[in-house]
Amino acid sequence: MQRLLTVFALVASWALVAVVQSKERLGYNPTASFGLFSASRNSNAGLYYWLRRSSAANAPVDSDILYLRLSWLDLVGEDGFDFSPIEKALTEGGASARIAFRIFALNSCFSSYGGFDIPAAAAGEGSWIAPSSGADSVDCKNKRVLVPDWNSAAFISGATQLIRELGSRYNGHRNVAFVEIGLVGDWGEWHLGSFPYCDLDWNRNRVRRPSEDLRRKIIDEYVSAFPDTQLLMLSDDVESLLYALSQNTRIPIGIRRDSWGSAQFNNSSLVTQWVFSDDASVGGKCRMFGRLLSPELRPLIFERWKKAPVVVESFGGQFARALPPSKLVDQVRNCKVSLIANGSWGGAWSNLPGLYQAAILDAGSQAGFHYAVSRTAVNSVGTKFELQTWWSNLGTAPTYEDWDVFVRVFDVRSQIYVAHLPLSLNLRMVFPRDSGSSCLEEVDVNGGALRKVNDGQAVVDGFAGVLLPELALGDYEVRISVVKRGSSSRRMKLLLRNENSDGSYTVGKLKVDGD
Repeated sequence: MQRLLTVFALVASWALVAVVQSKERLGYNPTASFGLFSASRNSNAGLYYWLRRSSAANAPVDSDILYLRLSWLDLVGEDGFDFSPIEKALTEGGASARIAFRIFALNSCFSSYGGFDIPAAAAGEGSWIAPSSGADSVDCKNKRVLVPDWNSAAFISGATQLIRELGSRYNGHRNVAFVEIGLVGDWGEWHLGSFPYCDLDWNRNRVRRPSEDLRRKIIDEYVSAFPDTQLLMLSDDVESLLYALSQNTRIPIGIRRDSWGSAQFNNSSLVTQWVFSDDASVGGKCRMFGRLLSPELRPLIFERWKKAPVVVESFGGQFARALPPSKLVDQVRNCKVSLIANGSWGGAWSNLPGLYQAAILDAGSQAGFHYAVSRTAVNSVGTKFELQTWWSNLGTAPTYEDWDVFVRVFDVRSQIYVAHLPLSLNLRMVFPRDSGSSCLEEVDVNGGALRKVNDGQAVVDGFAGVLLPELALGDYEVRISVVKRGSSSRRMKLLLRNENSDGSYTVGKLKVDGD
């Protein structure tokens, strides 16, 4: 008798592939087909939920990442630190939810503490009262704020103690998705451009902006405190961003950028380091100088997506008056965005024009990793048979976590798995098909020409195969499961149809019968 391996193609035609000495015949029908993009699929991809915002301000999308932004004073109790706001957030989403957070020492306009967001003991002797960055806006609640003396021993000591306490509690915590490197600048965003440092009617003590030493000190403290947690660095201070990205950390530091949906998001401000002269002023305003980043340093920013996430937030809803809706999706795809903050739309979600609501949901559904088995086949290898799989990433970025991929053979008659086979595939290296697209736009902030920066070479789709075991006569399904390493309960959602109740996907059918 002979054993025949035949492949049932999608066009329903049989083809003889191999003939070997045996008693059984094995047929294979590949059934994998692409699914549809969804706004709620995988953790670490797409829109994530912003806690402490009105529910009306969030797009109607579920997420297992809950983000919160906290004042330094939120974490101060009567007898020291009080981390109950973070502990409360850890319980709000259930056992599978994860939180992310940033801490700030200065909050223009929207402070819950009347503009004083730092303990007096940490503000420093040179701290001063300044007009809020948005003091002229009718929406600005706090017209005056306390600006810390960033370079003082008091601020450095207090910030160091806070970061270390946070790290001792939350470094490597399984329910912490990421931590943003904050504390410096307005809202912890590492910028202070609007504050009148050169107007001595306000800054009477001639307090300086955060020095390079101070900025590096804060970054170093976060890196030391959170070696086992994904850190993100804000992008407005390019010099500090480059310093953070150059750190040799076990988990590469990612990028957090504001102004998604505006022209500023991907113009030359991405590669411009602003230098302020606090000793020279024009009408009380500091002179500022823009210096373009040299081309050899730009890959640190534009190729970061290959090993760490790019996370963004909108520009307070202003994009609805600035850019066409299609630009929102273009920016997410071209800049390899993984995660989008859900809840900074400049007001209630329902007030956004429908075209922009659709564009936000579309961008959120495409952001991050979206893997699919694009093709499968069975070929003979000597007297055995090998299942071959081809993989595509139809999203905007790879995964930055370790996942284990398994081929499972399901016996249709007995309704049990008869084989569980590991597939040697590193999904971190299966990049999006449009990996060669450029993030940086051609026009800079002053209207001049700027050469586009290509952020990498296109990467070939992934391939992996595994030998199938000997099977008894019968009908079987070939299923694929992708499981988070170290967590048997967390399954990756694939961009495929035919999902099973256990989180696996049927990609083909086997039939073994006698000749």
